[in-house]
Amino acid sequence: MVLRTAGSNDVLCVNRTFTEETDLTSEDLGSLPLIDWIHQDDVSDFEKALADGVGRVNARHRTKGGDWLTFVWRIRSERGRPVVLGRPISAPDVDPFQASLGGAELDPTRAGTLQAMALIVEEKNPGMRCSILLVDSAHERVTVGAGPSFPPEYNQAVEGLKIGPAVGSCGTAAFWNVPVIVEDIKKDPLWVDLREAAALAGVSACWSHPIIATDGTTLGAMALYNDEPRTPTQSEIDGLGIAARMVGLAIERDRLEERLSQAAKLEAIGRLAGGVAHDFNNLLTVILSHVTLLKEGSQSALESRRIEAILHAVDRGSEITSQLLALGREQIGMPERADLGEVVLDVMRVFDPLIGDNITVSVESDPSVGSIIIDRTQLRQVLLNLVLNGRDAMPDGGRLEISTRHATRSEVAAVNPDDLARSYAAITVTDYGKGMDPSTADRIFEPFFSTKALGRGLGLATVYGLVRQNGGHVSVKSDVDEGTTFTLLFPKSETLEPIERGTEVTVPKGGGVASVLVAEDNDDIRELAVCGNPSSTRSL
Repeated sequence: MVLRTAGSNDVLCVNRTFTEETDLTSEDLGSLPLIDWIHQDDVSDFEKALADGVGRVNARHRTKGGDWLTFVWRIRSERGRPVVLGRPISAPDVDPFQASLGGAELDPTRAGTLQAMALIVEEKNPGMRCSILLVDSAHERVTVGAGPSFPPEYNQAVEGLKIGPAVGSCGTAAFWNVPVIVEDIKKDPLWVDLREAAALAGVSACWSHPIIATDGTTLGAMALYNDEPRTPTQSEIDGLGIAARMVGLAIERDRLEERLSQAAKLEAIGRLAGGVAHDFNNLLTVILSHVTLLKEGSQSALESRRIEAILHAVDRGSEITSQLLALGREQIGMPERADLGEVVLDVMRVFDPLIGDNITVSVESDPSVGSIIIDRTQLRQVLLNLVLNGRDAMPDGGRLEISTRHATRSEVAAVNPDDLARSYAAITVTDYGKGMDPSTADRIFEPFFSTKALGRGLGLATVYGLVRQNGGHVSVKSDVDEGTTFTLLFPKSETLEPIERGTEVTVPKGGGVASVLVAEDNDDIRELAVCGNPSSTRSL
């Protein structure tokens, strides 16, 4: 392995195997920029990958004797500088993914599972210690999942460690998504900033393997530590890789169970809300009908004002009913094929006056996303609620970003792992306001839950109901003082069956007599439907 900053002579790390294969030391490499060590036939591809700032390319590296070894070079940017990691073409390699499956906050059950798995690995490797670090939702820092044999001081020292191209064994493994072997912590440059922590634990060697989800995303890193400098055997490396895969499956299982539990809770609340809405709607219908009849008669100015007040209250109640029906996914919709970018831009033109002058709004649409099938009115309502929610999160002004793009595989896997064959479009709405802590974010879609003093708690609950009614998924990512991002995923129209239109009914012209059957289980509403028509027979 060789780890370098591409645009300068900086050499971050070379391991012993690289020196043995090339007869080159860090000092040798530092005499020339990296590009001067690359075979001239591979330079153009290498430079193109560097210009992109991220990716992977095969290129030959010169040895001290003038021979050439083919390496797989991973390229990523760190603080604006391109950093490259080279590994032999024969070494195991895994494609990196940018997305993460969500936060690494541990519940007691998962913490206990990880502790047990770490102890099993230690039992299989006598005299060694095991730790498990999990990557946070931003894919930037780690939290300690398990470290049963380490002193609390060591676990505290690595808690919140920012991963990077050359940050210890686990931080480097999680950044590049590859195994990292450090045989002597006191001499290896990867540990230059963590040697005090290693001294606290009394460890001198660390072999780390990334914990990878089934869709390729990095969940964290699992490591074995030895008290003395030592090179691992192939059996130990293979065993660590197997253990890391088992930990990944356990984490994915727990997170899937959490999502299913949350979805089931919201579904149950939605059904309850829908039932309440129907009963409430019936009461409003009776009130509205009788008040309308009273309004048609003669009344004084005072009576007219009272009737108008009642009608206004009924209208407000009707709005709440519509939101409850949306939550229960019982609001009648008219889905149609719609270009996602056009709909979002059209909606924003209408919403612009509602946002205010102190908030800057940017809309970025990928024209290649294409169409989705959705009720346009319901999509407007969803976006309105999200935009107003973002506005309220930035009372002193700020920036609101709305974008449409292709959904990533990991995003689809996070909400519906059984539907990876279908293509999804994504809408994201991001504000840079006060954000939410994890406990608040977990409840944000619950009806009647609100962080606002005068909020009814139905806006985001309505978003959840309408998105699900249109076959989509919604998720939220938020950090305190760093803002909030809502992500909506909808199946693309080319993956859906065409909408079947109802059959048109032709009404014959001319006179005739017909009967109309009024089917209504509410006595008051049924009486209103036939009021003033005793015979229930009309001429058409």
